[in-house]
Amino acid sequence: MHSGALVTVAQARNDAAAEVARLVLGEIGRLSTELVATDELKARRATLLGEFALAIETVDGAEQRIAVLVLYDRPLTELSAYATNVQNVTPEQLEAAVAASLAPSKISLIVVGDVQMFGAEVMMDHPELEQISIDELSLDSVALQATNA
Repeated sequence: MHSGALVTVAQARNDAAAEVARLVLGEIGRLSTELVATDELKARRATLLGEFALAIETVDGAEQRIAVLVLYDRPLTELSAYATNVQNVTPEQLEAAVAASLAPSKISLIVVGDVQMFGAEVMMDHPELEQISIDELSLDSVALQATNA
């Protein structure tokens, strides 16, 4: 298995943020303990292969796919093997990959919005979360906060 970032994004009203966070994390948990139904996996394969085909039709899309392979030190031959690899993924492989890579202890949850509307409920579910005000936010920092030097 290859490492890399998996990002899940959901847009929701501020007052629904806690519920949406629970749903997303619950779905990730379910994927690590239950086999994906054949029809669902077939639909996801079709989506991935369709997106891939559209992406590599453009120079920018092909460059992005090649850049990811280079970034993760993967052979460029993986580009031509992508469709076959996607078609060959089994429900068991997917479950094992999610269980190994997306353990709850490895997940970073970031909720952006009006903390006055969702903060208390989100903090009940995730007391380890840290609040960062807009004034302290730094997208140039891994910690998302400017360091005081």
